[in-house]
Amino acid sequence: MLNIAVGFDNAQLFEKTEFLAYHDPLTCLPNRRSLLETMERLIKRDTAFSVLIIDIDNFQSINDGLGYRIGDALLKKVAALFRHHFDSAVLLSRAAKMAEGDGQCVDRCCECVGSPAFWVALSYHGR
Repeated sequence: MLNIAVGFDNAQLFEKTEFLAYHDPLTCLPNRRSLLETMERLIKRDTAFSVLIIDIDNFQSINDGLGYRIGDALLKKVAALFRHHFDSAVLLSRAAKMAEGDGQCVDRCCECVGSPAFWVALSYHGR
């Protein structure tokens, strides 16, 4: 009986580890890794898709001024609002930590739309 319990615990631990590898622990949205892997799969299949990047203007000042607890609550609320307004065909993702150089791309896109609080739409239309 002990072997069954240990096996069940290991299976649960594996599922939790796999979930955390592909999801943001705060919002439970797919993370940057999951988003990039999904985009790679879509490109390999030559499937058209669009990406909308949304930034919360002055978010760091919310964390600095009101504390991380309030900042975390705001991120959870935003994630819940997006889940409520978009169906399962829309992949929502929290890609908070950008790789070196990604910020420059976002900055250039932001300059194009003319605002530090920005949304950027990128599309892939296939080959």
